[in-house]
Amino acid sequence: MMFNKGIVWCKVPKAGLGNQLFPIVTAILFAEKYNLPIYFTHYHQLKIGPYLRREKSKRLYKNYFYFQKSLFVDLYYRFKLSLYKFFFKVIKEPSLLAVPDEKAVYVFN
Repeated sequence: MMFNKGIVWCKVPKAGLGNQLFPIVTAILFAEKYNLPIYFTHYHQLKIGPYLRREKSKRLYKNYFYFQKSLFVDLYYRFKLSLYKFFFKVIKEPSLLAVPDEKAVYVFN
C-alpha cells in the first residue's frame, strides 16, 4: 500500500444516519477535489440499545452505501491504515481548502 500522494481515511462515527453523512460527504469531497484514494472504516457497528429497549425499528443502515464491504475487509483496512499513519504525517479534520501534502493521511471522523 504505497502511495505517492496522500490518502483520505474516513472513520464513520457511531451515530444516526444523518450524523454519519457529515464526515462521509466531507471526505468524499476532499478526495474528489484532490484526486486522492479514499478508505472507509468503522461502518460495521453493533448497536444493542434498540434490542434491549425492544424497539420495532432497529435502524440498521447495512448495505446502504457502496463502500460497505465485509467485516474482515473493514478490519484489514483499519490495520493497514493504522500502520500507514505511523510512517506518514496525520492530518485530522482537514479543511476543504487545504493544500494536499505528499504522503499524508487525512482523517475524517
